[in-house]
Amino acid sequence: MENAPLLRDEKRFVFNRAIKLLVLFDSLLYLSSSFLSPIFAIFVERVGGGVVEAGWASAIFYFVSGLLIIVWGKLIDQTKEKELWLLFGYLIIASGYFMYIFVDSVWKLFLVEVVLAIGTSIQNPSFKTLFSIHLDKGREGQEWGMWESLTYFTMGIGAAVGGMIAIAWGFHILLAIMGAVTLCNAVCIYFLPRKVL
Repeated sequence: MENAPLLRDEKRFVFNRAIKLLVLFDSLLYLSSSFLSPIFAIFVERVGGGVVEAGWASAIFYFVSGLLIIVWGKLIDQTKEKELWLLFGYLIIASGYFMYIFVDSVWKLFLVEVVLAIGTSIQNPSFKTLFSIHLDKGREGQEWGMWESLTYFTMGIGAAVGGMIAIAWGFHILLAIMGAVTLCNAVCIYFLPRKVL
């Protein structure tokens, strides 16, 4: 009989508000980024590049992200309101997506990749720090699993839909949608009470 309340609590368990919001924000980010990733090489060709330039653009993004992510991670650890770093990261990423619209040369493309790398190197550690802080004890695996699961689903949806949007309305509309979705994340965090995250 002593275990009955515990069993009822187990059945009633739901993920806490902070975790649900963080998963929602990150899922939207992955959704928007997946719109372009499968057709990125085609986009690069449209701005005067080719397969090699597409590879270099990705390499620039990964190298800059790798260099900066440790620096930002240390600064995030020293900051009380870590959600503001997440907001800042989303803003920079959204700016990068909007900047894609004006890319008409390979060099401008490389510049945008640097901007996106800066945003990602801020967003990634700030998100994972906040997620780790708000994990429910004893439910860590489930909550990380929920995040991973929804990430894959949203990436799949984005990959399937992105090409159709590009064909129907063009790359500029696709890129504007990517920027708008990511910007919504930043706006939502800004208006959330600080204690939520």
